[in-house]
Amino acid sequence: MASRSKVTETLRQQVVQMKAKGMTISAIAREVGRSKSVISRMLHLYNTTNSFKSHKKAGRPRKTNAREDRIIRRISMSNRFNTATGIARQFSIEQGKDLSRHTVSRRLRTVGLKAHSAVTKPLISRKNQKARLAFAEEHVVWTEEKWSKVHFSDESKFNLFGSDGKHYVRRQTGERLNPKCVKKSVKGGGGSVMVWGMFSATGVGPFIELHGRVNANVYQNLLRQHAVPSLRSSPNQPAVFMQDNAPCHTAKRVKQYLETENIKIMKWPAQSPDLNPKENLWKILGDKVMAKKPTTVTELWKRLKEEWTRITPEQCERLVMSCGRRCAEVIQSNGLYTSY
Repeated sequence: MASRSKVTETLRQQVVQMKAKGMTISAIAREVGRSKSVISRMLHLYNTTNSFKSHKKAGRPRKTNAREDRIIRRISMSNRFNTATGIARQFSIEQGKDLSRHTVSRRLRTVGLKAHSAVTKPLISRKNQKARLAFAEEHVVWTEEKWSKVHFSDESKFNLFGSDGKHYVRRQTGERLNPKCVKKSVKGGGGSVMVWGMFSATGVGPFIELHGRVNANVYQNLLRQHAVPSLRSSPNQPAVFMQDNAPCHTAKRVKQYLETENIKIMKWPAQSPDLNPKENLWKILGDKVMAKKPTTVTELWKRLKEEWTRITPEQCERLVMSCGRRCAEVIQSNGLYTSY
């Protein structure tokens, strides 16, 4: 059988002559060692153009070869937040060849590196990772009865206006929570109204507007007036109080006050908002309030109070009972990021 090399004009001429002698396409294919579909295309070309020359291919020639495609991928993988324009610029510096951002984008899409909005997660150090893993391993076995005794508290800022803060990153399928593809954040940021709230599996608790800087003294007064009375009136005793590791929460005077009041504190790992269902409650509250489109800070606070009271005990219970699954995900990720 003939070698399957490039189809030449001589071969096309030979095929046409065989067909003119009455040979079938199958017989010609066997004779020249080509498939029947190739023989059919040769004959079709001759019948439509009356020529043995192949037609000129449409479109511009490809800008990059296989080696250059690998270089583009390597540049992208070295910095997942690099834009197509930035990659094209770096490629030009390294290879002395100009490419458009559109060419770069096409090459990256071909290898599965599509641009996505980056997930924003807190920066997790090795120390944080170990603490998160230890917490998850201790609490993943907790029963619903134990979780029902926990009262989750937190502060949050709600913006009257603001951008969605999206950042785009190139990642492959299954890399949504890859640390290299996650936009790290630190706690804080702007906002128009700052609030503190508490909830448990039985429903929402106190909800307070905060003014100015919240130091240890302000926070202790908040606990005395709102948190402690709510904890003592809880139907699920002994109540457990959850707070994160903000400086005002961990101040010496605050710790001493809670010890004096015999309040049981849940030790919380730093940089772990994904373990706190209160973050999801803030999202539910924020979405409901923003749907009302408040235009002033006064109206924003009014809407926040209204929507807080409309959060149902069933919603609260579902969020609290998700804590076991959250712990399981932390264990699965070895202390790193979860889908929460």
